Amino acid sequence: MAMNLGNWASRSVATLVVATDGTGDFTDIQTAIDALPATGGCVYIKEGTYALTATITIPNDNISLLGCGASTIITHSGTPNIGLIYATNKDRILITNIRFIGWGSPIAFALVRLDATVESIIDGCWFFSGDTAAIFITGSSNCIVTNNHISGNVGRGIMMSGSGTGGIISSNTVGLCDKDGIYIADTSRIIIVSNYVYDNDFGDTATYDGIRFNDDVDYSLIGNNICKDNDRYDINIVNNTSDRNIIVSNNCYGTDHVGAINNVGTNTQIAHNITA
Repeated sequence: MAMNLGNWASRSVATLVVATDGTGDFTDIQTAIDALPATGGCVYIKEGTYALTATITIPNDNISLLGCGASTIITHSGTPNIGLIYATNKDRILITNIRFIGWGSPIAFALVRLDATVESIIDGCWFFSGDTAAIFITGSSNCIVTNNHISGNVGRGIMMSGSGTGGIISSNTVGLCDKDGIYIADTSRIIIVSNYVYDNDFGDTATYDGIRFNDDVDYSLIGNNICKDNDRYDINIVNNTSDRNIIVSNNCYGTDHVGAINNVGTNTQIAHNITA
């Protein structure tokens, strides 16, 4: 039952529908993805709980996974030691309007992981109880993580690392993670703006931060974020190998942190922040 998206959309994407009740083209997400042509396409995932026994893998470029909001739930079934969605060397991936639920500490994987991808987007999703991270993007360039709700992760909320360059993390709510809320390492030209980052390092270990630049993060911006009660620092550039970054117009406050902003970076520009 292919979705009717109108003349323009029908020419631009191959659309398949997944539904647990049998009202779509498939009942299994991976089967639907594998049925798309090599040029890519769109899989619409209807409401329902999709309990996985294996990680969903993205086989080609230009694939979009669209849920119908928080009522589209992707989680684990029986065996928790898997991630939920994984793509490597696949470009222009879109994941939107899906709720992801992990199993906490037994999971040795991120809930959604993209490796060596470019121009991919994770938008408008919900994430709960991941281990390594809710979202982990590594070795990638020009990816966008926006408008997501992330909470209760055993690991970090959002991670970007590796040899890629460029990326935007914006308008996310990231809180109650046992480790860092947003963690960036070994990359450059990352824009982190307009996020609400709160109560990370939830176990109060004074080891993790709200927003953390760790090792060789250059030419990046942390701006217009609200950071509250992240147990070590709300914003932390941890060593002098990070160069030429800007921390501007953030509101960092609370009573349950070591400090608001800590900077050990080189040539960091800091201005117009409110700290308490």
